[in-house]
Amino acid sequence: AVAVDAKQLPAALAYLGDDAVRIDDSKKLNEQNREELYERIVSAPGLYVARSFVDAKTIDEINILQATLRGMRDAVKELS
Repeated sequence: AVAVDAKQLPAALAYLGDDAVRIDDSKKLNEQNREELYERIVSAPGLYVARSFVDAKTIDEINILQATLRGMRDAVKELS
């Protein structure tokens, strides 16, 4: 689940086991579905959640792909 802020790039990764739902772009979800999925993710038993944000200045400096990868790495580090 991702909350989009025009000034930041969110990176999120979630695995819900056999109940996993594949979503490749949170913008394809309407607000209600996005909120429901967020609640499902953060309340899943045994699931640890980490979020990371990359600011617009950094995105401009290193490009969107590198910013996404940085955000994912930072989120994984939070779980370590």
